[in-house]
Amino acid sequence: RPSLALEHTQVAPGGSTTLAVRFELSEHWHLYWTNPGDSGDAPAIELSLPEGVVAGAVQWPMPTREVLPGDLLGHHYDGELVLLIPLSVDAGVAAGPLQLEAQLGWLVCKDVCLMGDAEVQTTLKVGAEATLDAEAKPLFARARARMPRAPRAGELEASWEGDALTLRVAGAAELVFFPESTPAAAELLARGRVEGERLTIRFPSLPAQPATIRGLLQVSREGKTEGLRVSVAAPAGTN
Repeated sequence: RPSLALEHTQVAPGGSTTLAVRFELSEHWHLYWTNPGDSGDAPAIELSLPEGVVAGAVQWPMPTREVLPGDLLGHHYDGELVLLIPLSVDAGVAAGPLQLEAQLGWLVCKDVCLMGDAEVQTTLKVGAEATLDAEAKPLFARARARMPRAPRAGELEASWEGDALTLRVAGAAELVFFPESTPAAAELLARGRVEGERLTIRFPSLPAQPATIRGLLQVSREGKTEGLRVSVAAPAGTN
């Protein structure tokens, strides 16, 4: 079941807050990432915002990789999915309550898949001072802990040999790659998850002109697992 939550109980004109779109999932059911893999579809969000309130890009947490029967690859979420959307409020917005609405659509799967949709609402209060919502603090802390981050300087090494991209994170025990756009399915199935600090995967369908490979890299090291955002320029004429 979906719901909305705001990080602040009140926002000042010219200020900002974060909207959480939360899906709570029953056991064994899952929702999909933006690149779902071999099947599935990511949840869709259509916001209806009052004048003067502007939404930023939807922030997606790290998904889970699963190899399904028939060697099908899935990128999905179990238990709970919380999407974060930054909101900014123009300085000229008058004090008072503002209604925020979201039209949601989703595909939830177990051994069967079901489509769902819902319209959910919440109220954003605009006033003199910004006030954090103490009750919502654990939800937002949990959601941010699951978000990928930008690599630190020198943390992620990327290199090309022909159409093969190698990603290296020193000291990693395991690497899992989630590309925004899937390369050859068999390639991702065979090489998208490796033990050790080096992962190599081919992109045989790269265009002749320069391109950028984007995705997420799950890194396990020193008993911790976290996600890094990947953005790597591909050389022209890779094909």
